[in-house]
Amino acid sequence: MEIRIDPEDRLAAGPKPSNMPIVIAVILVCSIFAGVGYKFYSDDQELQALRARLTQEAAEALAIEETEQAAKLAERQKQRRPAPVHYDDVTSPTLEQWEREKKPERQTVFNDQNYTPKGAVNRMPPPPSKYYEQGQPRANAQVREVFKAASTPQKKTQPAVQYRNAPWRWSSVVAGSGGRERTIGGQFSYQVKNGRVDTGSVCRNEEYGSLRYRDCRKSARAYFIQACNSGNREACTASSMAP
Repeated sequence: MEIRIDPEDRLAAGPKPSNMPIVIAVILVCSIFAGVGYKFYSDDQELQALRARLTQEAAEALAIEETEQAAKLAERQKQRRPAPVHYDDVTSPTLEQWEREKKPERQTVFNDQNYTPKGAVNRMPPPPSKYYEQGQPRANAQVREVFKAASTPQKKTQPAVQYRNAPWRWSSVVAGSGGRERTIGGQFSYQVKNGRVDTGSVCRNEEYGSLRYRDCRKSARAYFIQACNSGNREACTASSMAP
């Protein structure tokens, strides 16, 4: 059996797809980009206008400041500059006036009206010569004595130094003695200057820095303390010496 489809029985063609949404989307995107670009452009124009206005204001302020400084400088120079002299206002003296001012007129007429008395004249006699002739040699002698004393070299007085000796004994533990004390002694020397003991000179006859020197210093200190307690003022000056 053959089936035939008439043209009237065929399905009608559907509507063709439209590109309108794509066009609208493109238009919106372009509008957005155009708005953003215009915004950046307007902001840039305002920024340039602001910079130009600030530059102009700075130039105007600089010009005003330079004008004020120039005015102040001109005023200072004007104050320092001397005033001009107008020679028309100055009258030069004549030859007669100049001669009159230079040379006073000589007085040729003397009477009671033009007489000018002079100062008082000393009429007192001088004192007798004995008052100043006798004093002159004495003054010269005093001057000579002063110069002689200044020119004579003065001898420097040296302090009186006395050398003295005293016995000393001291017990101390030394190496190799097994912890037992050992007594040593001898004579220590010292110097006395102007009634005071030179503590630096005490025990100089011993080897400086040795154990014997230290024991000597300790014994010497004890010696000075005992002598000071006995009434020796000279020893009291060394009673507090460092051993």
